[in-house]
Amino acid sequence: MIGLCDCNTFYASCEKLFRPDLRDKAVVILSNNDGCIIALSKEAKKLGIQRGMPYFKCKEKIENNNITVFSSNYTLYQDISDRVMEALRDLVGVITPYSIDEAFFIMPSHISAQEIRDQITQNIGIPVSIGVARTKTLAKIANHIGKTLKSNCLYLKPEWEEKALLKTPVEEIWGIGRNKAKFLHSHNIFSAYELTQKNELWIRKNLTISTLETVKELKGFPCINIDTPQTKNICSGITFSKPRETLEELEEAIACHCTIIGEKLIDKNLATKALSLNLFTNRFEENYIAPISTIFLEDPTNYIPTLIEATKKILYKIYKKEKYKGCRIWALELSKSNYRQLELFKSEQYNLNLKNQDTLSKVVNEISQTYGRTKILSGATNKIEKNNLQKREKLSPCYTTKWKDLPIVKI
Repeated sequence: MIGLCDCNTFYASCEKLFRPDLRDKAVVILSNNDGCIIALSKEAKKLGIQRGMPYFKCKEKIENNNITVFSSNYTLYQDISDRVMEALRDLVGVITPYSIDEAFFIMPSHISAQEIRDQITQNIGIPVSIGVARTKTLAKIANHIGKTLKSNCLYLKPEWEEKALLKTPVEEIWGIGRNKAKFLHSHNIFSAYELTQKNELWIRKNLTISTLETVKELKGFPCINIDTPQTKNICSGITFSKPRETLEELEEAIACHCTIIGEKLIDKNLATKALSLNLFTNRFEENYIAPISTIFLEDPTNYIPTLIEATKKILYKIYKKEKYKGCRIWALELSKSNYRQLELFKSEQYNLNLKNQDTLSKVVNEISQTYGRTKILSGATNKIEKNNLQKREKLSPCYTTKWKDLPIVKI
């Protein structure tokens, strides 16, 4: 049997974790630059707030209902996610993370779904739901139904599957998007059960192979593989809190992005052979421009100073004085950093320098992970972090990753 552990209203739960005064209160989380609502608690949903609503349009309603608002704190969310995943791994063994707040696992025989749920909620403080079924798609359905139960768990036995499928609209099936659901509705298919009754040849002809795999999973035949795919590229980008116009301001921004990309490359044991930089002005204003260019490196690398130096060359090439709203950088042509092919005619000192850069990158990354990113930075960033580039007026403390943000209790 396949289990799925899903954190309930994850971002909102993370914010409430260190704020017991908000335990039963409505909470919403804003996107980058505090633009729109990306997450909310169940209490906020009951008040009519919806995901994707622009903040300025519902600000009055939020204030009138005393809803607490937070800027997105991804550092906090990722750290809490890591703790939940580690707790789940300790309980069930091997897990397959699917997103920041979801993971699949093989249901062990020594522990029940309810026990898994209770131990994670007690030890980490984040409420989770557990769904168990014969396939991943059925486990998704079991988890969805489990959220509506007091136990927050559902072990979906084969004899209960038909009833569960009859209750599940096609638009709520994992892997069935809006367009597919609209097509199925036009053919009088409204529930997951009705979808399973269609001829497989008809599904293959009118939909896709992935939809056919979904239908097989609904019938109890495992066939969806969600192993982590090989990383094709890594991107770092942000919309600035206020326009940046000068070369110096943009240099600081791209240095911050290159720092993030370098850290991600090191964490994944990857190196990049090419970098792309894209600048863009406000697309809602006249004379909108979005220049972009790519540079190919002499050797694959994850050495942050090299990434910054190369990206600056692109900046000098595409820059013209405008009020830029943001920028993005992509690391392309990725390869394993320990499989670098050295050039035959390069000097021994050149190859030694590459080796030293690899070693230094790992050391710097370990220092950053242990003591925080601000403890060791490239001078090109001017001591600015990527987070400083965006508007985050309602940011909560990083309770679990910064010593200065630890809550203080006075007795």
